[in-house]
Amino acid sequence: MPFDRFTMHVDRGRDLNLNLTTLEFISPVTRLTGSGTIQHQKDVRIANQPLHLELQLAGKGHMAVLLGKLNLLGGKQDDEGYTP
Repeated sequence: MPFDRFTMHVDRGRDLNLNLTTLEFISPVTRLTGSGTIQHQKDVRIANQPLHLELQLAGKGHMAVLLGKLNLLGGKQDDEGYTP
């Protein structure tokens, strides 16, 4: 998915897990937002540690039309025109 803006905020917890409190990809017709955790495992490279994400997809314009045809829209359009 090509995107115009990417935002991520990560904190390391006392348990050494990485907490992704903000994850956002914005494109002209799609917004993907979420949060998650990278679970720390001793002596394991970060790229190989378990990643748990919960993501929400929203669309506008032709993407919202496509998601609507699939009955995947589940909310009201926001101020920026994206429908979840």
